[in-house]
Amino acid sequence: MKTISEIGEFFRSERLQRDLKLEEMAKRTGLTQVTLRGLLNGQNDSRLSTVLAVAQELGLELALVPAGVAKSVQQRERSGAVESLVSKALRGQSKTPDLASDRGGTRSDILDKFSEPVSRYVGPKF
Repeated sequence: MKTISEIGEFFRSERLQRDLKLEEMAKRTGLTQVTLRGLLNGQNDSRLSTVLAVAQELGLELALVPAGVAKSVQQRERSGAVESLVSKALRGQSKTPDLASDRGGTRSDILDKFSEPVSRYVGPKF
């Protein structure tokens, strides 16, 4: 994601997927509905603290990765080969049938199998 509107679109999609009402999200994050609406519609150049609050409420974590790694992930997503895999990894689902051995896969297992260079840049939380 490179633009404010892409971030807003992603957050909006995640909010709808979780069936969270804007009013409820505003209450839980301590933000106003106007602020949230602006971020989710890609209209506000929101403060980092606002982006982090929304990400946390949606169960997401902000991660910065080298451009080359991001480009590699984007190319693989476009091919459809890893979209569900990345989504599962980012959502912290413990079992991933696409890559898992009989015992299932963890985030670390997924990233190890997904792309070796990623492991150099990913911290212990991921």
